[in-house]
Amino acid sequence: MASLRLPAAGAAASVVSVLVIAVALGGGWWAAALKPDTRPALTSALDALPANTTVVGFTDWSRIRDHLGLGVVDTTDERNKLSAAAARRDLSTRSVIGGKVGETHDLLGWSPADVGWEVYGQDPDGTAAVVRLGRSISFDDVRSKLRAAGYRQDGPRWKASKPTGLPETFVNIALVPRQRLVVLSDRTSQVARVLDVVHGRARSLAGSPAAAETARALAGSDSVLMQGGTLACQTTAVSGADRERQARAAIDRAGDLQPYRFSGRAIVDRGGSGFSAQRLVFAMTFKSAVVASEQAQVRARLATGPFIGRNVPIDETLRLRSSVADESTVRMSFAHDPETYVFMTGTGPVLFATC
Repeated sequence: MASLRLPAAGAAASVVSVLVIAVALGGGWWAAALKPDTRPALTSALDALPANTTVVGFTDWSRIRDHLGLGVVDTTDERNKLSAAAARRDLSTRSVIGGKVGETHDLLGWSPADVGWEVYGQDPDGTAAVVRLGRSISFDDVRSKLRAAGYRQDGPRWKASKPTGLPETFVNIALVPRQRLVVLSDRTSQVARVLDVVHGRARSLAGSPAAAETARALAGSDSVLMQGGTLACQTTAVSGADRERQARAAIDRAGDLQPYRFSGRAIVDRGGSGFSAQRLVFAMTFKSAVVASEQAQVRARLATGPFIGRNVPIDETLRLRSSVADESTVRMSFAHDPETYVFMTGTGPVLFATC
């Protein structure tokens, strides 16, 4: 009778170790994919955009619903109230989904009423939006809605086969259930580029030092606009011969403005009215901490007095609370009355935020 030979203790331990490591690695990958993202929402959003993104629009719908006293939004009236209040208070200006709340809900089964946050990015190749759905939304239900709406599936991507009544951004949709993300774009090529970023095959904007520094200064906001390079310089510049002379005189008194590498603005809504209702923040990241320190003082001097280009004193719409430099980034915080000028369009002269 042949004897049964058992592996040596060391060999058995090695086999067990290999199995344990394999399970741990597999389990670690699975757990990492499902682990809640504890980073600031804006940082998570930048991590879904390509590294060459030059314009970012971010909307934190979870915060907006809380600040508007709409923690749970599940009726037509509540969805309409969310849409109207967010638009009135300049909170959905950077959103690509905020203008069609009811229509998006009816067609796709989700809307800003169910979203954690959304972000869109524009780069030289095109534009795309990424949405993080809330835990109450089932991706099986999302797929069923897409089929019913006439979308045709090709792998992870879905394409509208007929007009939907939604913006062109909704023509191409991709689902990333493990991260609870929905990618939207009018171009299939842009969806593919964003998916490469989301799955770690390409660099994200969160890896750009200038963009990351600017985002840190704006984290925790309801609505954010970020722009790379000189884009914000162009949209905040004062125009017209008389106004340009006024601006030049103000700069001569305050000190020269230096260009920034990345910039942004953001709103935090506290509800109510008057200057206690909102905080408006401008952030600018410069080439060095020395330049940032100097620019914090120059721009603070330009943030009081006449609002050049808008024909009112600055303190009728914005009241400076602080202007500080943190390493290479200047952060200017203002109390803002939402019943006056709106600023999240990103257009219109803002001398202290230009270059």
